[in-house]
Amino acid sequence: QENQKVKIQSTGKKFREQLKQLVSKLNSTMTHYVRCIKPNDEQVPGTFNGRKINVQFEAMAMLDSISAGQKGFKHRLLHEEFVKVYKTVNG
Repeated sequence: QENQKVKIQSTGKKFREQLKQLVSKLNSTMTHYVRCIKPNDEQVPGTFNGRKINVQFEAMAMLDSISAGQKGFKHRLLHEEFVKVYKTVNG
Protein backbone atom coordinates (compact mmCIF):
# COMPACT_ATOMS: atom_id res chain seq x y z
CA GLN A 1 0.00 0.00 0.00
CA GLU A 2 1.30 3.40 -0.98
CA ASN A 3 0.14 5.25 2.15
CA GLN A 4 2.15 3.04 4.45
CA LYS A 5 5.69 4.39 4.97
CA VAL A 6 8.55 2.06 5.67
CA LYS A 7 10.59 3.25 8.65
CA ILE A 8 14.29 2.66 8.06
CA GLN A 9 16.68 3.21 10.93
CA SER A 10 20.20 4.32 10.08
CA THR A 11 23.18 2.64 11.69
CA GLY A 12 24.18 5.93 13.32
CA LYS A 13 20.74 6.43 14.85
CA LYS A 14 20.68 2.84 16.11
CA PHE A 15 24.14 3.31 17.66
CA ARG A 16 23.07 6.55 19.40
CA GLU A 17 19.98 4.87 20.84
CA GLN A 18 22.00 1.91 22.09
CA LEU A 19 24.57 4.28 23.60
CA LYS A 20 21.82 6.21 25.40
CA GLN A 21 20.48 2.93 26.80
CA LEU A 22 23.97 1.94 27.99
CA VAL A 23 24.61 5.31 29.67
CA SER A 24 21.18 5.14 31.30
CA LYS A 25 21.97 1.67 32.64
CA LEU A 26 25.41 2.80 33.91
CA ASN A 27 23.85 5.80 35.64
CA SER A 28 21.30 3.57 37.38
CA THR A 29 23.89 1.20 38.88
CA MET A 30 26.82 1.36 41.25
CA THR A 31 29.28 -0.37 38.94
CA HIS A 32 32.24 -2.29 40.34
CA TYR A 33 34.67 -4.45 38.44
CA VAL A 34 36.05 -7.76 39.60
CA ARG A 35 39.30 -9.09 38.23
CA CYS A 36 39.67 -12.83 38.50
CA ILE A 37 43.09 -14.41 38.78
CA LYS A 38 43.60 -18.08 37.96
CA PRO A 39 46.09 -19.27 40.62
CA ASN A 40 47.03 -22.59 38.96
CA ASP A 41 46.28 -24.72 35.91
CA GLU A 42 45.40 -27.79 37.96
CA GLN A 43 42.38 -26.12 39.63
CA VAL A 44 43.64 -27.26 43.03
CA PRO A 45 42.54 -25.13 46.01
CA GLY A 46 45.33 -23.46 47.98
CA THR A 47 47.94 -23.98 45.23
CA PHE A 48 49.48 -20.86 43.72
CA ASN A 49 51.75 -20.58 40.69
CA GLY A 50 53.56 -17.26 41.21
CA ARG A 51 54.78 -16.99 37.63
CA LYS A 52 51.27 -17.60 36.25
CA ILE A 53 49.80 -15.00 38.61
CA ASN A 54 52.44 -12.39 37.67
CA VAL A 55 51.79 -12.91 33.96
CA GLN A 56 48.09 -12.27 34.56
CA PHE A 57 48.84 -9.17 36.63
CA GLU A 58 51.07 -7.82 33.86
CA ALA A 59 48.43 -8.51 31.22
CA MET A 60 45.86 -6.50 33.21
CA ALA A 61 48.32 -3.72 34.04
CA MET A 62 47.53 -4.64 37.64
CA LEU A 63 51.08 -4.01 38.84
CA ASP A 64 50.86 -0.45 37.48
CA SER A 65 47.52 0.05 39.24
CA ILE A 66 48.91 -1.23 42.54
CA SER A 67 51.98 0.98 42.19
CA ALA A 68 49.84 4.05 41.44
CA GLY A 69 47.65 3.26 44.45
CA GLN A 70 50.68 3.00 46.72
CA LYS A 71 51.85 6.41 45.51
CA GLY A 72 48.55 7.98 46.57
CA PHE A 73 46.62 7.96 43.28
CA LYS A 74 43.57 6.15 44.65
CA HIS A 75 40.97 8.69 43.58
CA ARG A 76 38.03 7.13 41.77
CA LEU A 77 34.96 8.91 40.47
CA LEU A 78 31.49 7.49 40.10
CA HIS A 79 30.33 7.53 36.46
CA GLU A 80 27.91 10.39 37.16
CA GLU A 81 30.66 12.48 38.79
CA PHE A 82 33.05 11.71 35.92
CA VAL A 83 30.48 12.96 33.40
CA LYS A 84 29.98 16.20 35.37
CA VAL A 85 33.72 16.84 35.60
CA TYR A 86 34.67 15.99 32.02
CA LYS A 87 31.47 16.96 30.16
CA THR A 88 33.06 20.16 28.85
CA VAL A 89 35.83 18.18 27.16
CA ASN A 90 33.29 16.62 24.78
CA GLY A 91 31.39 19.89 24.28
